[in-house]
Amino acid sequence: FNATLIAYARDDPNGTAVNATNLDTYDNGNLTIRWTPHRTGWHNLTVIVDPGSDVIETNESNNNLTAEVFVANKIDLELVSPITDDSLYDNPINMISFFSPEFYPATPVDQHETVDGRDWYTSTYNSSVDEIIKTRSDELSEEVREKIKIVLEDNPEYTSIYENKSWAQIGPFTNLRIDINLVANNNYYWASYSYVFDDLGKILTLADLFVDSFNYEALLKDEVIQATQAQQIILTDDQIQLLSDTLMFQINSTSLYFTTLPINRDQRESSPISLFFQFDEIGIENLKIFD
Repeated sequence: FNATLIAYARDDPNGTAVNATNLDTYDNGNLTIRWTPHRTGWHNLTVIVDPGSDVIETNESNNNLTAEVFVANKIDLELVSPITDDSLYDNPINMISFFSPEFYPATPVDQHETVDGRDWYTSTYNSSVDEIIKTRSDELSEEVREKIKIVLEDNPEYTSIYENKSWAQIGPFTNLRIDINLVANNNYYWASYSYVFDDLGKILTLADLFVDSFNYEALLKDEVIQATQAQQIILTDDQIQLLSDTLMFQINSTSLYFTTLPINRDQRESSPISLFFQFDEIGIENLKIFD
């Protein structure tokens, strides 16, 4: 049988597949699949054993596992010890360090439960946020679950759900991100829900980002059109409008990050489109968050 590794970067829903073929073990064993990331940041990795269902099993729903990994930049540092009257270090110490400007959460708290006969795995990356934000985040998680249950009603082949929840503090704002991954054989569904709280615990809307005189609706709709055309996704005008009206966003240190609702890219995959805007692209004068 074969095995497949699917790697998705959070800001690029176009996955990379790495295959290991002609495996001959039918007992416990180890498998190595080599994957080279092409960008930094969080990645969702899903390993699927026997993706083509070549081996007849009594349970075909437990052949995949999803986890998150963080890819960071690597830099070489040269540490030169100070020279004093009684010590001289001619040979500097070389070391390798990793860094990233993005939020790096703590070790997640994992939970497994059965919901409507399905396995629901939750990883929560805890951080120090106000209790009011934690409480509101739990409410939003329940709202997301109800949305996913509707998807599951129409797609009974998905028997395992993987949910990842994390917070990131950017100045006075707190980003909440909830990622949902559904995997069944060769079918994939990925949804990303983003919310931003201000320092009082209020959830920001698109109108809260931009000054009243700025036509942000036209900007975002045009970007959605360009992104779908670039990825050869054919949508109706009503579908384009729906995606533009329901954009979710996060505030990063130098940019705004938007995600759409999941889009049916082909018969086996549904995932969102990501949009990035640097602050200076929009114009600081057009952003209300700097008032």
